[in-house]
Order: sequence, then structure tokens, then C-alpha cells
Amino acid sequence: MGAGTVAQAGSALEDMGGFGTALRQARAAEAAHLEAVRSLSSAASLRLQVLKEELAGIVAVSPEAREAFELALAPGDSPRLWIDLNTSVVMEPDPKTYRLVQQGGGSLDVVLETTDRAAMVQQVKLIMAHGMIGRRRRAG
Repeated sequence: MGAGTVAQAGSALEDMGGFGTALRQARAAEAAHLEAVRSLSSAASLRLQVLKEELAGIVAVSPEAREAFELALAPGDSPRLWIDLNTSVVMEPDPKTYRLVQQGGGSLDVVLETTDRAAMVQQVKLIMAHGMIGRRRRAG
């Protein structure tokens, strides 16, 4: 059987009973879904980038803060802005809500969940300040 005959046979099987049409519709729906997921991920990344830039301005004015905090945006399906090794911000449960989480003692604690970026900045600044005080005490 030649390559053309195999392709024709496969095409005929797909079109049996409207299956070919259903398959094309399913592929189109899957493509639309993937595009929507990418769009949500992009929106979350953009919001986290704006938050990072705002926090970077705060960190930049203090040599101690520059040494203690390296703000890093980790891309992916669920982008994450790392504040330090244990603290990060994600956009969950939806792409408009900032969720500040801290890892410690084997658990992941939600510190703040808000749609207000200014409130998130204030909470992150407070966590950074506490972190710097703890660091000074340990260096003591």
C-alpha cells in the first residue's frame, strides 16, 4: 500500500460518522484552552513583575536589604516571585490575587491573600524588616 493510499484510508476512517469533524472541534477547543492558560500565566507574570519592581526600589535603598534579599521571578505555568529562600508570592487562587506564602517547619503558611498590590508591598516590607532584625540578632 503506497503512502497516498494509507493517508486516504486514515482520512476515510476519521470521517466515518462525523468523527473527523468531532476530532477537529476537540483540537480547536484544546488549542483555545492552552491559549487561555498561557494568557493567564502571562497576566500573573506581569503582575508579579510590577510587584518585583516596586519591591526592588525598596531593597535598593538599603545595603543590608540588598545583601539579604534577592528578588527573583521564577517563570512557569504558575509564576512565583521569591523574596528570600522561604518566602514567595504567587498569583492564586486567580490571576488577580496575590498570595504571600512562607515555608517553615515542614509547612507552607499563607501569610496574606489580597488583590491589593499596595497591601502586599506593605506585608512584604514588614517580613523583610523582621528578617533583617533576626539576621542582626543571629550575627550578634
